[in-house]
Amino acid sequence: MARTRKPASGSKSGTHTQKAGQSVDSSNLASTSNLDVAALKEASAKNRQDFCKSKRTREAYQGHVARGMEFLASCITERKEKGIDSNSDGINTNILEKAFKNPPNGHSVDALELFLSQKCFKEGCGYSTAEAIHAAFADYWDNM
Repeated sequence: MARTRKPASGSKSGTHTQKAGQSVDSSNLASTSNLDVAALKEASAKNRQDFCKSKRTREAYQGHVARGMEFLASCITERKEKGIDSNSDGINTNILEKAFKNPPNGHSVDALELFLSQKCFKEGCGYSTAEAIHAAFADYWDNM
């Protein structure tokens, strides 16, 4: 004769649980299905901001992105003053100008590479700074 095991206390035995002993409130699930897309996007953005990265990380990322945008603006100004066009280096200044805007374009990687080169080779920043800048822009582009 085969013996059957009793489910351990707090385990799932046919009902869904959030925490041991608490069942899922289906009224919450029903109310979320009636939300419009804009409200869902807003809730997603708020939760991403509140729970995905710490406050200091978000501030550091925002600083890296802001400095990258300032650097790109100065590069664009210099290119326009010197009359550098896409024939001389293959980079269209008008497209490069929008590299850090939404959506990223064909010169976004070029702009990031120029910024990383400036920070690491000209200003002497190290590997960890380069990784932080890369992570900041990856997060920025992922969450546009």
